[in-house]
Amino acid sequence: MLHLGLFLTVLFVAVQNGWALRCWSCSSDLDPSCRDYFNATKLQQQRSYFQQVNYNNQYQGGNTMPMLTDCSNNLGQVFGQKQVCVKEIINQPYGKTSISRHCQSVSNQQEVGTCPNMGRDREFCEYCDSDGCNAAAGLKANVLAAMAVPCVLLFFLSR
Repeated sequence: MLHLGLFLTVLFVAVQNGWALRCWSCSSDLDPSCRDYFNATKLQQQRSYFQQVNYNNQYQGGNTMPMLTDCSNNLGQVFGQKQVCVKEIINQPYGKTSISRHCQSVSNQQEVGTCPNMGRDREFCEYCDSDGCNAAAGLKANVLAAMAVPCVLLFFLSR
């Protein structure tokens, strides 16, 4: 029974890793709704309404609204890289700040959390690796939540 639990845990992790990461993609330079307070629920409702009105997708231009994008990059896996979601706050001239949310390829060894190369213009930068995680005002990897499912599964299967 324990072997079945281990097999299911490995299978769950393998399948989960096969799904493309989805990150918010936007820039506050183009759309003020990308700034903090970032209301992902409201944005998804607006996008759903826009898709109903534009049911055949004929209107494509001018839509700078934040959207969840698939971060599938097969070349990254070949070159030892993984996809992460990024949120960064960049200081621009004349006291203006810009918020950017996007996908990015990083080394497989790079851990989620604070970006390693902050630079002098970056006020804030963090990586995360779960769907839509770059919507948060402050990002931290929730390792406990990620480990909870396999642990609970092992607990119940080992009884």
